[in-house]
Amino acid sequence: MLSSTAGFGQQRTYPNVEGMRGLMKKFALGASILLGMLISSGVSASRILTCDRTSSQPNLGACSYDDLVAAENEMDSVYRSVVAKYASNSLFLERLAHAQKSWLTFREDDWKAQFACPEFNTQLCWGAKAFIYVNERRTKLTKEREQSLRSLLENGPGR
Repeated sequence: MLSSTAGFGQQRTYPNVEGMRGLMKKFALGASILLGMLISSGVSASRILTCDRTSSQPNLGACSYDDLVAAENEMDSVYRSVVAKYASNSLFLERLAHAQKSWLTFREDDWKAQFACPEFNTQLCWGAKAFIYVNERRTKLTKEREQSLRSLLENGPGR
């Protein structure tokens, strides 16, 4: 650390280059965590930007988030229909709930593996479109799960 005497007898410290790199890494990590918290808390990118597939990259990011939310809503609707249809089968519903929870964990772990990057900063490794790539992966997996649940709804357990 470099230091100098500021006016009025106060001591100022200035971080050295290594300190600045560490500070930037912490900032990037903090920004990534904040973005994740906003997304998981339901704050939609579309509230800030609107989806316009012919427009800029940030607008495409809003589209990818909207697509994910739509896929999740459809999957949830089918899941609720399965639960309603088999309401009398408590063992099945207990195991279905466990499977759904496990699947959600798998989906999140899968994209984190697919877009693995040191210090969990996907944008550092994957560029400015990282948010879009991650949402596309999550949307794809969610649609696959929705189809699996739909098959269960239409054909019954064990088929």
